Amino acid sequence: MGHFSRCLLLLGASFLAIFSAKPSSQAAEDVYLNGNKGHFKLAPGKVYHWNWTENLDFIVTESFTDKLVRITSDSERRVIYSFSPGSFPNAVTVDSNGDIIVSERDGTFLSRITPDGKRSVIYSFPQGTGTHGVAIDGNGDFIVTERQPTADNLIRITREGERTVICTLPYSSHPRGVVVDSNGDFIVAEATPGKLVRITPEGTRTEIFSFPAGHAQSLPHDIAIDNDGDYIVTTARSNKLFRITPDGIGTIIFNFPSGTYAIGVAIDNNGDYIVPAGTIGEGTYSDKLIRITPDGASAIMFSFAHGTQASGIVAVP
Repeated sequence: MGHFSRCLLLLGASFLAIFSAKPSSQAAEDVYLNGNKGHFKLAPGKVYHWNWTENLDFIVTESFTDKLVRITSDSERRVIYSFSPGSFPNAVTVDSNGDIIVSERDGTFLSRITPDGKRSVIYSFPQGTGTHGVAIDGNGDFIVTERQPTADNLIRITREGERTVICTLPYSSHPRGVVVDSNGDFIVAEATPGKLVRITPEGTRTEIFSFPAGHAQSLPHDIAIDNDGDYIVTTARSNKLFRITPDGIGTIIFNFPSGTYAIGVAIDNNGDYIVPAGTIGEGTYSDKLIRITPDGASAIMFSFAHGTQASGIVAVP
């Protein structure tokens, strides 16, 4: 069990669960779970399972070239939107309407991009704010990891653009990826201490897992949830892909070559993990999509132009 600490609570007491419980005999229906559209059923233990019935494309942010692109299942790259130079699009997810939600780390915006490439601003952050992760909860609100000059926070932004702090994290945590689990809790990668934590909607923070050697050799970055409810986590500095159970047991799925910078992670219809990664020594952080099977086999799925830095990724039909 991890440590418990009480975080600043600025939310109301009521919270709608991520999904209403349904009898296991009820037919599956289309839902979005952590930005992935698929089918689910309520299984014993209240873990949501989803099964893809078609090949998936991947929406990817190209941070250095300020683009949002779609990589098709047959390895074709299509530009969805070109941001202003220096925006540094970073984290990405998809809402229940099929719109793409992007955090622009250096442009300090949370933006909505329609599939046909129309952009609107959901929220403008104060200058100097860094945003590294975005997820959508059961209310349709946006859950964002935020780093300000004087505080690190997990925040909620409503569809109407209202911001509240869910939890003020230990200072200099450098929070990165965030996902919403089947209980409606928020799973956050804290990069600097090298921890994976659980934060309830009421703001209680619990440590799930401490990565080996802390920040200097780990830098946990992005998170996905697999069909068993386990957390799949990239560590950008230790060059690893981890599987971590909800009760805090961690195993290494894959060791990337030394010098590889693994950033985002998504899961495809076969249960394989798709990771933007690249070699720092080549002058870029991530210039490939690498497919990794649950048993640790790997293959290059797509190669980007040199210097792209593919960062955020989400799977879509």
